[in-house]
Amino acid sequence: MSEGGFHNTLGSVATELGMTEFDSAPRRRRRPLHLQKRDLALLESLVARQVETLDYLHETFFEDVSKKRALNRLGELIGAGYLERTQVFLPGKDTPCSTYWLTRRGRTALQVRDLSASWHATSTWKLQPGAPSIPHQIVTNRVCDWLRADPVAEHLQPRWIRRDGKELKHKPDAFYECRKPDEQGRRLVLLEVDLGHYTRQRILEKVEALSDVQEARFLLLATTTKARQLKLQKVIQKEFGLAIWDRVDVMCFAELQSNTAPGHPRALPELLPRKPHPSRMDVDFR
Repeated sequence: MSEGGFHNTLGSVATELGMTEFDSAPRRRRRPLHLQKRDLALLESLVARQVETLDYLHETFFEDVSKKRALNRLGELIGAGYLERTQVFLPGKDTPCSTYWLTRRGRTALQVRDLSASWHATSTWKLQPGAPSIPHQIVTNRVCDWLRADPVAEHLQPRWIRRDGKELKHKPDAFYECRKPDEQGRRLVLLEVDLGHYTRQRILEKVEALSDVQEARFLLLATTTKARQLKLQKVIQKEFGLAIWDRVDVMCFAELQSNTAPGHPRALPELLPRKPHPSRMDVDFR
C-alpha cells in the first residue's frame, strides 16, 4: 500500500472509530467455565499485550484447531466474564477485525493462580482500552513480534526520569532489553510506533524527550513505509544534527519484518532483544 493509501485508510479508520462504540451486550448470568492451561496462557498474554485480534489468538493459542473452534472457545471465555470483545478497523484492513482484552474477572483468575503476579502487584491500568487506541496497540504488538521481543507495554511501565531529573510526561509505547549494554551499563531500548499521522512537531517532541531518558540506551522509532522513514530521518537530523543517530533510529515496518537490526547509518545487532522469542506471526500493515 502506498503512503497516501495508508493515510487514507487511517483516515477512514478514525472516522469509523469515532462513530462506533463498544458492543454492549445485555446483562446475563455468567456461565461457569473450567479454565484450561491454554486459556490461562491466553489471559496472561493479554496482561502485556493489552488487546489482541482473533487472528493472532487463533494462530498463537489455537493453531491445532479451526478458527471456528477458536472463536467458540473465546465466546465461552467472554460468556464466563474473563474477556471482552469489540470490532474495530485496523490499518490496511477493509473490514472490521475482532479484538479481545482482559476483564477484571480475567485478571483475578490470574492473580489467584499467581500468574503475572508481579505485574498485578506493582501496576494498575485501565483494562478496557479506548476504541481509538486499539489500532495503535495492535500495531505496537506486531512491531514487537517482528523484533522478536517480549517488551514491557506502556500501561505497565514505571515512571521515567530524564537526565535533568524531571519526570517524563509521556511514556514510550514499549521497551525491551537489548543484547549488549553501553558504557554506562544501560540495556533498555525504548520503542515508539508512528502510524503516519504524527505531526512534525509531535515527532520532534517525542525524540527529544525519549532520547533523554537516563535509564535508556536507545530510542527506536518504527514507522509505516520507506518514504515515511526517509522523511522522518530528514526532519530529525535537521533538528538535532548527525549526533542524534548515536541514540536514535527510524525503521520502517518492512525492515523490522526482515529482522534488520536497529542502528543508523550502520545496523547494530547488539541493539536487538536480549532474549528474542520465536516469530509468532507475520502481519503486513504496509
